Amino acid sequence: LRTRLGQGDGATFSFVMRTRRGTLHGSGSVALDFTTETVVYNGSADITHGGGAFSGNRARGLRVSGNGPLHGDDGFILRLSGRLAG
Repeated sequence: LRTRLGQGDGATFSFVMRTRRGTLHGSGSVALDFTTETVVYNGSADITHGGGAFSGNRARGLRVSGNGPLHGDDGFILRLSGRLAG
């Protein structure tokens, strides 16, 4: 996951999900809420292409949600939901 703060509604990101069977590549945008020491984010993402067993997979308008500590040292939760085509 690579994040660019201060872009779009709060941050834009790109990602690669890897398994032994292949990869999925995508990008998206999230709004950020910093009202506590936990950052909450909500937005959308697209899966732009895949490789290996996932070479025909695509998705648009997936829902992204999650949260994590402001300092980021302990990681964060990321949920990506929606339908994958292909």
